Amino acid sequence: MAVFSIGIFSYTDLQAGTVRTAYSDGVTMLPVNLRMGQSTILRFFEKPRKVVLGNSNYYSVEFIDNDLAIQPLGAVTTNCFVYGVKNVYGFILRTNQ
Repeated sequence: MAVFSIGIFSYTDLQAGTVRTAYSDGVTMLPVNLRMGQSTILRFFEKPRKVVLGNSNYYSVEFIDNDLAIQPLGAVTTNCFVYGVKNVYGFILRTNQ
């Protein structure tokens, strides 16, 4: 089981709010709701090495130590995989206006 923190989210549907901790079982794709004009921070216990976005034209991703800063550039839903040293994390990124 992998553990990471998600900035500005809660686990049930990862809605905007406060900083929350979410647990990944390595099988379930976790939904992350993003908002146009705002960055979201995903914080991991291990340093992310690579990010694979299903549609990279609509998201900006920056690596900052153990964090990933994600900002939507368009209202598009896509999948996202984050590769660490030992784990792979899967997300469904949804952008709301």
